[in-house]
Amino acid sequence: MIDQAALAEFIDAGAFYRHIRRCRGEYGARLQTFVESAAKLRLPLSFTHTDGGMNLAGFLDDGANDEHYSACLHEQGVEVPALSLYSIRPTRVGLLFGFIAFSQNSIRDGMKRAAEALHSVAR
Repeated sequence: MIDQAALAEFIDAGAFYRHIRRCRGEYGARLQTFVESAAKLRLPLSFTHTDGGMNLAGFLDDGANDEHYSACLHEQGVEVPALSLYSIRPTRVGLLFGFIAFSQNSIRDGMKRAAEALHSVAR
């Protein structure tokens, strides 16, 4: 009961909504950093849905092996799972990038490592 009372007070005092607004602002900045980095580094991916969320799917060209791309990223210390791992049927190939848990500088650094790995695979 004490947990519920503390949560109720947190919400009633407006702290919850301030927290949500602060998170939206920070998450939006991280999303923008991610999208700008991907464009600047010319990743061989298309990001068609960049209007929000905590993850972004980057789509590869048809016929690409997203698991191979994911493995090459792993070798560079960037953990990005293949989209095909999430489907029981053949689907559009790509990679699922998570960025919310990282600072903007970490996103930029990770994207540089990702670009090196992805460009070497694309050659």
